[in-house]
Amino acid sequence: MKHLIHLSLFESQNSEPVCDYYDDKKPDSGHFDFWSDFKKLNPEQKKAKFEEIKRKLSELSTQNKKEYVDWYSNPDTIKKFSNAEQSVRKNLISSLIPNFKIKINTSPEPGASEMLKTSWGYCSPEKDQFMIYVNLYNFYNGKPQGNKSIKDTIKHEMAHLIDGFLKKNKVSTYIPTHGSNLSQEEYNRIYLINDRDTFARLSILRGVINAGPADTGKQLLDKFISAYKSGKIESESFTFSGARDNKKDFYILVMKPKYTEKRASLETAQTVYKLMSGKKAIMVDDKENYNIEQLFSNFSVLMNGEIYVNMSEIAQVNLTSKSIT
Repeated sequence: MKHLIHLSLFESQNSEPVCDYYDDKKPDSGHFDFWSDFKKLNPEQKKAKFEEIKRKLSELSTQNKKEYVDWYSNPDTIKKFSNAEQSVRKNLISSLIPNFKIKINTSPEPGASEMLKTSWGYCSPEKDQFMIYVNLYNFYNGKPQGNKSIKDTIKHEMAHLIDGFLKKNKVSTYIPTHGSNLSQEEYNRIYLINDRDTFARLSILRGVINAGPADTGKQLLDKFISAYKSGKIESESFTFSGARDNKKDFYILVMKPKYTEKRASLETAQTVYKLMSGKKAIMVDDKENYNIEQLFSNFSVLMNGEIYVNMSEIAQVNLTSKSIT
């Protein structure tokens, strides 16, 4: 039974894999125990274990597909497509999303870059518009639970495939802030703030707080605070509150550290992300939500040791984008 998927990772700039990954290049806790125990299983037990995992991933994939279909059937999303683009939207719902597939990697692929080795998942929209690769070996216990959500990883990669499909069909998915043909080196360098992953991460936030396609900054802020107060979003290192910049009419999520720490001065997004990453800053369903932490890092400033997330700017991105749910 062959579980290691072989894929050429070094192609043209436009077909480089896009990843959902973390920066510390270390597997989540539980990795070594799981695979140590797994190796003790006989072939039939291994086969049964993989079938169980595949069934769970299939269930998560089905949930994500429904969320995307619902999003692209939402009247406010439909309005973002011109009359000429409606056929592309309909094909997205009927032909692309239902045919998304998942392949499981149980160890790094030969010749894979460090970024791909340490990623939770990746895809190459220009090579295969349907396929998502999940690096099972980087997940806690090899199950859809633990330190990182496999459901979020699948949803993140689906966003990249949708983005690629729309671009291929000449539909603008969002207002770009970077060049579209990035080298792999440049993509790696600006991973935290690049357009493709910003919008993939936005899909995770939308799902967690039930954001709508046309929500304002105030609505996004209110929904996030509501999710926090209800216990859906938790934090072991920050408290959350709302604020308003009256001069610019921006609505701001204020993240106040529960504990004061000294940090080296780095580029803002990296500094903000390092303040949150690995500290369970934003917890959803008992898992640290790296996608939302990374998204917020791209729209934040630091003031007096507190993180100010500009929900109005995120709302503008949400309002002007078609590509992610």
